[in-house]
Amino acid sequence: MAKPAQNQDRIATAKQFRAIVFKFAKQIQELENIQDIYWFRLWKQVQAVIASNNPKGVTSGQVSNWFSSDELPKYLIANLQLDFEEKGTNQKSKKTTAKPIAKKVSKKPVKKTPTVSEKPTKTPKESPKFKELEARMTFIEGEVSEMSESIQTIKSGMESILAHLQG
Repeated sequence: MAKPAQNQDRIATAKQFRAIVFKFAKQIQELENIQDIYWFRLWKQVQAVIASNNPKGVTSGQVSNWFSSDELPKYLIANLQLDFEEKGTNQKSKKTTAKPIAKKVSKKPVKKTPTVSEKPTKTPKESPKFKELEARMTFIEGEVSEMSESIQTIKSGMESILAHLQG
């Protein structure tokens, strides 16, 4: 079964876009002798430049034209930043003192934040889930109070033992 002809005005798929970015990045890497450790940066820059210069999206027609041609788009080379030197290399270590940063003053009027009392209180709806939750909370509160009483009994016993040992 033969494939139908591609619609040249259709937006390219992510796979097509990724493939053309990969092709261009490889070509630029070979032309500019860019090291492999900078591959990811280069690939991301190429991706960003192509996307920003085609705000409505890359079409399938553009992708097929780019694949059939060995030339790079002119805007691609012009907009790339190919200075991939690591920070700190080719630079003398300089000690700098931190400069104080002035605070920016906002000229916008400050809006008064609403207080809690200004908001209308909402009553929870009586639903089966609410009743179940309320029953659980009541049970948990009872358990906590029992534990609290047990802890107080243990504390008082410990205090009496300590007093007996000291005295």
